[in-house]
Amino acid sequence: PIGAFRAMAEAQPPPKRARDGEDSPGELAFSVKKAVAGAAAEAFEVALPASAAVSDLAARLAEREGVDAALITIVSRGLPLKDLAAKLQPLSEKEGAGNKVPVVYIVRKPPAAAAGAASAPAAAATPAGVAAAPAAASAGCSSSSSSS
Repeated sequence: PIGAFRAMAEAQPPPKRARDGEDSPGELAFSVKKAVAGAAAEAFEVALPASAAVSDLAARLAEREGVDAALITIVSRGLPLKDLAAKLQPLSEKEGAGNKVPVVYIVRKPPAAAAGAASAPAAAATPAGVAAAPAAASAGCSSSSSSS
């Protein structure tokens, strides 16, 4: 009986219920807007666990956009969130209980190297074709010189 009591005492207390108008206590709430040049973007809400990091938010936004998370830049209150391992809880605490953290994100274009890699095989084929042409020309010259 004492062991059971001790186990109950060491167990974590049950989570507190959220008040009306508040999010559940184990979640962080974000009001997210995509930065789009020359267009008004619609805001939407994202909820993440309290233990979430910047990388979790980037992954959620990348999933929504259908891109790699590395192409997402997240900004909150004018500061870019560059450290992907940083926890989001401090941002939520600054906003106060029940308030959503305002976030803007940008989807960058993939680097040019990735786009250039697709055209690289065609470029590689061209030098080989160019190299083959002089060999054929010299073969033609050698055959004409042997006929003389």
